[in-house]
Amino acid sequence: MKKIGLFLTLVLYLLTLFLPFSRTISMKTYRQVSLSGWTIVSYHWVTFMILVLLLVLWIRFESKKIKLLLASLISIVLLYFYSLPFQSLQFNDFSVLRNQLPVVLRLELQIGYYLSALMVMMLMTVLFIFPSFFIKK
Repeated sequence: MKKIGLFLTLVLYLLTLFLPFSRTISMKTYRQVSLSGWTIVSYHWVTFMILVLLLVLWIRFESKKIKLLLASLISIVLLYFYSLPFQSLQFNDFSVLRNQLPVVLRLELQIGYYLSALMVMMLMTVLFIFPSFFIKK
């Protein structure tokens, strides 16, 4: 299980990126369209490649201090990646945020966003807290 556990979990995460992630307005037809996770990744492929590079470095290094630094960098990049659907919204003050955020979370974001975020949280928890579960030493 240790040999294929990480691979299987990463494949499941990549499969969740095929699900609808968020809705947006098409500039050609002015209709609402669903964006999959792959579409968002293709728009921000540099961020995704930085994330992959940090994960590979995290697996390869043995030093606990470097692993802690890489884990915090991975968390920051993931936070940026999952905040991308919110960056187009103009939350100018707290009252606008308080009123519009529940609507955005309920209507704009779709099942793929929540499933992939859940997969990432599970992966991060297992990789950073129980690394021996996936990585054979």
